[in-house]
Amino acid sequence: TQSTWDLPSMSTRKRKASTDESATHSPTKKHATDAAVETKTSHQGVVAFLSIANGKCVEALEYYQNAFAATPVEKPAKTDDGRVMHSMLRINGNLIYLADDMQGALGEAADSSKQAITMHLNVTNADEWYDRAVAAGCKVKFPIEDTFWNARYGMVVDPYGITWAVMHDLPAKGDGPAASE
Repeated sequence: TQSTWDLPSMSTRKRKASTDESATHSPTKKHATDAAVETKTSHQGVVAFLSIANGKCVEALEYYQNAFAATPVEKPAKTDDGRVMHSMLRINGNLIYLADDMQGALGEAADSSKQAITMHLNVTNADEWYDRAVAAGCKVKFPIEDTFWNARYGMVVDPYGITWAVMHDLPAKGDGPAASE
């Protein structure tokens, strides 16, 4: 069976981008274009990769810019039929990958009734992030409030079935102006 992914094409893209200038420049000298390719392709750590159902990845990319102040990292890579097979956003300083559901290649697309993932945003002002997400159309799952674990915390569900939690730590008991009085 033929995969919906064109893996040789993906690896060729990286190799071509990093060798475009090789004929005119020393192979040992680093160039700005090489650094950009390395930065985009050599992330370390754990990065969430969301599979978006119903061909709505481009819509989700735009939505996350409004709801979570996301910034695009690069232009989405698309299949011949226009589906997004890879895209990157930066949210609150961290990367997140997104793609259109590729018939199980990335796991099942989000179904909020079966979802086993929550995107958790540790921020400096949870109310600001929560309010922006709700204003952009996220549904409230857990109203924002001060919690017993000493955090300001709330949860929303975006139109693509992904649950997002936002929180910031509250001052420890005994910290702040009231403690010194």
